[in-house]
Amino acid sequence: MIIETVLIADLVLDPRNARKHDGKNLQAIAESLKQFGQRKPIVVWGRTVVAGNGTLVAAKSLGWTEITVARVPDDWDKDRVMAYALADNRSAELAEWDEQVLTEQLKELELAEWDVEALGFDATVEPLQNVFEDELRDVVEPKAKLGQVWQLGKHRVMCGDSSDKATVDKLMRGEKAKIVYTDPPYGMNLDTDYTQMGSNRSYDSVIADDKQFDARFLLDYFSYCSEIFLWGADYYVETLNRKYPDLGSWLIWDKYSDTERAGLLDGKFGSGFETVWSKAKHARQLVRVLVTTNYTARGDETRVHPTQKPVELSAWFINKFTKANEIVVDLFGGSGSTLIACEQTDRTCLMMELDPKYVDVIIARWEKLTGEQAQLIEG
Repeated sequence: MIIETVLIADLVLDPRNARKHDGKNLQAIAESLKQFGQRKPIVVWGRTVVAGNGTLVAAKSLGWTEITVARVPDDWDKDRVMAYALADNRSAELAEWDEQVLTEQLKELELAEWDVEALGFDATVEPLQNVFEDELRDVVEPKAKLGQVWQLGKHRVMCGDSSDKATVDKLMRGEKAKIVYTDPPYGMNLDTDYTQMGSNRSYDSVIADDKQFDARFLLDYFSYCSEIFLWGADYYVETLNRKYPDLGSWLIWDKYSDTERAGLLDGKFGSGFETVWSKAKHARQLVRVLVTTNYTARGDETRVHPTQKPVELSAWFINKFTKANEIVVDLFGGSGSTLIACEQTDRTCLMMELDPKYVDVIIARWEKLTGEQAQLIEG
């Protein structure tokens, strides 16, 4: 392998490069070049870049005039070069992050005042299940009432029926969502053994959990959204497939670590995974384990809702499919994990919850986290 330094002006980008580089990606590459220099050569075939097109573009943006290259063997033909380029891009995609180790390392860098966002990562999200403990048991007479709308910083929470168009209109106020991310309890009859999780914990019944949820209303109302995520959609998969045969894909959340998963054999846990329906048709490599996290309550945290999801899980989707200040809608707020994730990732959440006592929980979680006070703005 021949490695040499050449003039950037003498190189050309691969006109058939199958890998796209958006602005955020190029910014991260440029930041890496500024911070660390070029630590590996780009690969070229003659004057054409085979691997490292993004690096060349970023180097140009920094005003570089020279760059280090590695030349492919002289006996390679164009088909072998093309195969190598595809393999080089694909091999990186097939690797997965260890989310726990990655989060720990990003936090260490943040403490050392590194700008992790400039390196291409979103700011870390603290585990926030422990920002509330006794809110639900403290709700004797709910403060929230049906029809009320509460302002929580830049977020809004309404106590109302998300199957009613006029009520959803009242929550939205003409604003447009970037994505819908929600976990409907309707039609799931959650007053079952599925509400017994971890240490034999039971939950109060969920208001209207025996009401049939019609996914068609939600998808029709938010038809302009390119992405809608519905947890528990396997309960109404026939409706989705019948009405939207050309839409959708399924993503999987692996709830447990290998150690925790072993406990499934002893019947100590519920299902080891959950599926979420996505409106978009994702590439196959996305339909895999997305988040592995300790789902059982740790000593300093409490699950207060039977369909409650970890904040980190909500944050994963929000970070991946939205940008700062964009609107995330959750029409089945539950304990408010989506709103808490939006608060931590600088997004705006518009949330609906039918049960007044859970609206109180959502407000209490947000107030405890931010130190601010929710304001009643309607009702």
